[in-house]
Formats: sequence, C-alpha cells, structure tokens
Amino acid sequence: MLKLQYPSETHKKQPPYVLYAILGVFTLNFFSSCGAFLSSSRSAQLASDQSTIYVQTQDDETVQAEKVDPLHREDALLRTYAYELVKVGWTWNGGSPPKKHNDHIYPGELFAVAQSIDPLLRDGWLEIEHQKYEKAQQPIQEYLSGQWQSVVEIKRDTDIHLTQIKPGQWQIHVISIRTHRSKDGKSFPEKLNKKLVVEAVIPTEGEAQRLFGDSYSQLNHLITKYQRHGLMITSMEDF
Repeated sequence: MLKLQYPSETHKKQPPYVLYAILGVFTLNFFSSCGAFLSSSRSAQLASDQSTIYVQTQDDETVQAEKVDPLHREDALLRTYAYELVKVGWTWNGGSPPKKHNDHIYPGELFAVAQSIDPLLRDGWLEIEHQKYEKAQQPIQEYLSGQWQSVVEIKRDTDIHLTQIKPGQWQIHVISIRTHRSKDGKSFPEKLNKKLVVEAVIPTEGEAQRLFGDSYSQLNHLITKYQRHGLMITSMEDF
C-alpha cells in the first residue's frame, strides 16, 4: 500500500507576495536594461549629430560644412608666396643684416629663402648659391659691403605660372628682372627666372624670431607667414 508523504517545509508553497516581489525585481531589471540601451543609442546619435557642422550663409540659408582638405592651397596664396619669396629673397640693398652659415656669409634675404626649403636640401642649396656668386663677376661679399645692390621686379599677374603636379604639390615658374647697381653708377640687368616645386605641409610656428632677432622685419614676416600657411619648397632651380 502506498503511503502518501506531506511535502517538507522547504518545498511548501511560497506566499503570493514573495512571487510578486521576484516578478517586480525582474521587471525593474528589464526596464533598466532597456533604458541603458536607449540612453547609449541616444548618446551615439548625439555624437553623430555633433560631428556634422552646419553654417548659415548671409542669405539665411543653412548648409552643411565640408571638411577641410589639408592639401588644398589657394592659387592666390601660391602666387603671393612665389612673388614675395623671389622679390624679397634676391633684392639685396642692405636692408637686412648678413647671416653666417657653415663658414660662409650670406645676405639675410637669401638666408631667409633657405628657411622655406626642405631642411634636408637647405645646406646643399645654400652652398650652390655661394659657389655661383663666387664664380660670377660680383661675389656675395661685394653686396654685403654695399659696393653693389640689386632690386627684383616681378609682375604678379603675368610673370607667375602655376601647374599642379598632384594634390598638395605645385610647380611654379617665376619670371623676373633683377637690376644690379654699383656705388660708382654702373648697372646691368639680369634675367632671374626661378622654377620652384612647392608642397603643402603641416603648418608650423615660424623660426623668424630666433633667426632674425626680436625686432619686426620683412624677413620675420615672410618666414613666419608661410610656415603658418604650410608651404615648403622641395626644389628650386634657374631656367
């Protein structure tokens, strides 16, 4: 004969309020998880919205702004760069103190031009320029002493020609006339044509103060200006 056995105390039916409490905790955890998920989704959407910038035009039209191309440089900037570099760099009239570099002394203007050249090529370029004038009728020393002066004339609109080689790299031809004058009244013109290859680089703070002193000068302005614009010469030759 089978004998029926009553359930033990641990298996007795739980009171209803215990089940309600368990169900409440489960429901609370479920909605908390859903809330965290929705909050995370809203944060991601907000970050996405903030990454899109809108600007308002003068006509009260709202347009989406485009990302800046780090290799882009305006044609006007490149023309001004080549114009100022050649005009200032080869106008030697005693306006800037000379600079000594690797046992040679250079006009301050020419030394300033070298600061715009790729640092790996800078010393070699300066040495070539020094040798060029040593072989000429008027060595650099005669310009440093003031016996000779030179002035460069360039027509910005017609004498500067740009060609883009690839994004962030341009070839610039500069056509100019350089007039040399001596203390005793002698003068002669020189064809000064330069072919530059210019590249866009990460803008940097200029070294003009360290190179040319604390006082303002055209050279300080020139070097600092174009280092901040992010331009560097990787090749320069006569043509």
